[in-house]
Amino acid sequence: MKRIALFVLVVIVGAVGFELALNLLRQRSLEIQVRAEGTQPTLPQATPEGDSGSASDGAPQYPSQLGAVFLSTESALVVDVIWNYRIGPRFPKTVIRVEVQDKTGQVVAADGYTIECVQENALECSGKQSLALRFKAQDAADDRLPWQLGEYDLKVTRAYATLKPEVILTRPLVVIN
Repeated sequence: MKRIALFVLVVIVGAVGFELALNLLRQRSLEIQVRAEGTQPTLPQATPEGDSGSASDGAPQYPSQLGAVFLSTESALVVDVIWNYRIGPRFPKTVIRVEVQDKTGQVVAADGYTIECVQENALECSGKQSLALRFKAQDAADDRLPWQLGEYDLKVTRAYATLKPEVILTRPLVVIN
C-alpha cells in the first residue's frame, strides 16, 4: 500500500513539475507596429531659435508630437499585429482590439482581430495581421471618411480567452495636412 501511495505521489509531482517546466518555456510574444499608409503628411517643422512668435526653445507645434504617429487626412492608419507563440499545446484565444479616440473620448475608428491557434503544429503558432483604420469606420464595415484635422489617441488592447482586456499600447495620433 505504501509503495502504491509513493508511486502516485511521484507521478503527481512529476506531472506538476513537467507542467511548470513547460510554463517557464512557453513564450507568447506579441508585437504591434503602427504606420501611416497612403498620402504622407507635411510634418510640422520646429522654428529656429530667435524667430519671433515661436516657442522659446523650438518646441513641437502639437503638445503630443513626441512619439506621435502623423497622418494626412486621406491616409489610413495601419496597425500590424505580429505574434509568435511557442511550446503549446494549449494557446489561448487572443483578441486584439484597436481603437482611435478623439479628445472627448468618442471612438472614431476601430477594428479587431482574434488570434486562434488551431493548426497542425501544436508547439508553435505564429502569424501577422494588418488592421487598416479609417476615420468613422468601425470594424471595416462602415463608410470611411477622410480623417479630420486634430489630435487623437490610439489604444491597442489584448485579451486572453475571456479575461479582461489589458492595454498594451497607447500612442498619440496627429492628423495634419
